[in-house]
Amino acid sequence: MTVGGVFEVVGFCVGFVCLHFYCLNPLLEYLLNAMKPERILLLVIFLTSYSVTFSENTPTPLPLDVDRYDNSPQTIYHTLAPGDSLPRVILPDGYAAFVHATGLSSPDGLALSPGGVLYVAEESAGRVSAVAEDGTVTPFATGITSPEGIAFDTDGNLYVVEDAENGRVLCFDTLGAQTVIATNRDAPEGVTVEADGSVLITESNVQFVSSPFLYETHVTRIPSGGAPSNLNTGLLLWSYSGITTDATGTVYVCNEASGTGTTNSVFSIDPSSGTRTLFCSGLIACEGLRFSPGGAFPLYVAEEDLGDADGRLSSVNSSGTASTFATGLYRIEDVLVDPEGRIFITEDATGMIIRIEDTTSIGIAETKAPTQMELIAYPNPFNANLQIEIAGLAPLDPEGYLIWVKIFDINGRLVYCWGGSDESTIQSSNSPTIQARFSWHPDESIQSGTYLVRATVGNVISQIKIIYLK
Repeated sequence: MTVGGVFEVVGFCVGFVCLHFYCLNPLLEYLLNAMKPERILLLVIFLTSYSVTFSENTPTPLPLDVDRYDNSPQTIYHTLAPGDSLPRVILPDGYAAFVHATGLSSPDGLALSPGGVLYVAEESAGRVSAVAEDGTVTPFATGITSPEGIAFDTDGNLYVVEDAENGRVLCFDTLGAQTVIATNRDAPEGVTVEADGSVLITESNVQFVSSPFLYETHVTRIPSGGAPSNLNTGLLLWSYSGITTDATGTVYVCNEASGTGTTNSVFSIDPSSGTRTLFCSGLIACEGLRFSPGGAFPLYVAEEDLGDADGRLSSVNSSGTASTFATGLYRIEDVLVDPEGRIFITEDATGMIIRIEDTTSIGIAETKAPTQMELIAYPNPFNANLQIEIAGLAPLDPEGYLIWVKIFDINGRLVYCWGGSDESTIQSSNSPTIQARFSWHPDESIQSGTYLVRATVGNVISQIKIIYLK
């Protein structure tokens, strides 16, 4: 660039900030409050790059990385059926994951009808389907363009948003008759219904504009029989996706651009003034969020893809502190908690709905168990022979403890099982220490890839990921 070009860049930056201070004010306030040098550098890069783009037609820098997998086909295939367990999903003690439904076409938004029936948006199929307790899927509404967020009102009307340029907001009555309640929306993703019947949606134009300085994202309110109006607008670093409300009616939205230029993850929004407050930071690619029964904390947040299609479900307390609740998931889209506390997750990569249950409340038989257990697998990665060791402490028990060690592939298919016999029983009558060791030699049918080793002693479960390289 010539000296004149440099002066042009600097002059344009100064002029841009002066002329557009009102638009940039939320970003400047955020950067100054954060007091982190990397955020100041980000602003400089944005301004300088925008100026160069203006004068030299160079590509727009730093696009927000969102919606990479929308309408993508199923990429992980499996032979699992509804009711099968999913040991690959790593959860806190006392929880277990199960397949709830399979064969869905890019499953996305989840909603529970007033009658307690689960519904799911199938984005690439352009429909919303009802899902029975046994996993049976029945289409309810069809002919929709990229349906993503769905929500019911108290009368049983179903609201659906189309995640598309100039997307629509649709309402289906209990018989499936369709009404269009809003059009020309910016790729709406989330929808929820307020206590007075007003519909709230999230919008974002990030997918359809070329410059970061044109990015806009909104929370839009559609009153019953009224016209849409913006409750809140964000610029540059945010793209609102999932939306929900707590027991007091406070609105919460997640930022699908979290992890790309910003760590802002979840915002709370005053439903009267539209004032936005940062509630939670540090999550990645947040897509869906839902409160526990009754609109209470914890708030669960579905993080679509941390990298390599690995999804995560996080739990956020009332102070905005997040902790990992579930890993071992593949590209997840939405989360729902039913009145019984069961957690449902849509897994885009497998075409599944996953159900997570508190096993202490569903009648699983109690057995005596170690108080601590450690599972070790080495070397990891390995190419021929894997050593597996189990160690820990247990209360004295003359009957001992029966050990099971099972190895699953990434689709949840059992490829190896050891245990359940006299040779795998730990006798602990004379010592509280338990220890077991054995080797796994994969046969020729086992392919290179990621596997899950799961050890069970009594009712204590420990698991670890391993990588096999032929």
